[in-house]
Amino acid sequence: MCPIPTPRTAQAPEPASTPRRAPPMRRAYRPTARVTEQETAPFVRIGHPQCALESAAPGELNLRPYYQDEGLLGAGQNTVIRQAVDLRLGRHVALKILRREPAQSADLRALFIREARLSASIDHPGIATVLSAGVLPKLHHLPYQALRIVRGRTLAEEFRFAFRPDQDEASIFRARTSIVLRVAKTIAHLHQHGVIHRDLHPANCMVSQFDEVVILDLGIVALSGVQPPSRGPNVITDPIDMFNEPPSPKLRFKAPEQLRGQQTGAFTDVYALGGLLFSAWAGLTDPTATPFDLAQITHAPAEIRSLITASLNPRWHTRPATVRAFIHHLQQWMDQSSQATPVEAQVIWSA
Repeated sequence: MCPIPTPRTAQAPEPASTPRRAPPMRRAYRPTARVTEQETAPFVRIGHPQCALESAAPGELNLRPYYQDEGLLGAGQNTVIRQAVDLRLGRHVALKILRREPAQSADLRALFIREARLSASIDHPGIATVLSAGVLPKLHHLPYQALRIVRGRTLAEEFRFAFRPDQDEASIFRARTSIVLRVAKTIAHLHQHGVIHRDLHPANCMVSQFDEVVILDLGIVALSGVQPPSRGPNVITDPIDMFNEPPSPKLRFKAPEQLRGQQTGAFTDVYALGGLLFSAWAGLTDPTATPFDLAQITHAPAEIRSLITASLNPRWHTRPATVRAFIHHLQQWMDQSSQATPVEAQVIWSA
């Protein structure tokens, strides 16, 4: 028998393939407006609690993730110093934060970073140690430096104290002169590393609770290299003071050539050291007085008066050539006075 052919069944239509999505249409390129440097700079809204670096209460500033704020330690023209706790190591530090207005300037930010690098690279007990540096991500990326806390009295406070009746005036003058001598040795160490300080004044130096004499700030240091006629190294040319500071008591410790925007060098720091030595013997009764009145130190020994007069000479080429020369004359008087009878000094200031 022939097989009976089976009827052909209708085949189901093949399922239609899933349609592909059309690629998204690309927007036509439109050039955007040029972003200025001012728009990309860290912005701090005026009136924001984190804007008031100086008046913020302890714990109000958000310094995380690395630090916890503990209050104000001090404030300057361009920086604010807050006490903080390093959350990584559990130690207290002095957090030096650049203010909002200077932080908008690329030059001042670079100067702030350079100060941190210089302080970290120079190992000396007379210079405040920089432990770390960076920006605060929760505080609008303001740059900071974390320094070792130095507790004590500044020279502005040390030289303002009046004598008690039971104190030996001669020994106190000698102790104050010793403080200036130690500051001078620290400045000489900076000069050996090619660094000119240019911002030395009593509020910038401190006698710690451990009897250390520490320079707290290297804010407007300059690197030496340019040589003036017949004076050798350690000279720089700096026609612009980027800090542009308003009149303040510390301006009296700046040499005339620095205020005029002329050459500054080792002799510029010699002028400031002369001002410190003057303050040690004359006191700081009126910190707003601009000129140094040499009539206030008539009670000082002749060697001290001569050194102060030479160091404060407006003509830089007539001052001691180097800080080492200043140290030599001051150390020579210290050695002689330790064996001589105490000088009689009349106290002409009060607390």
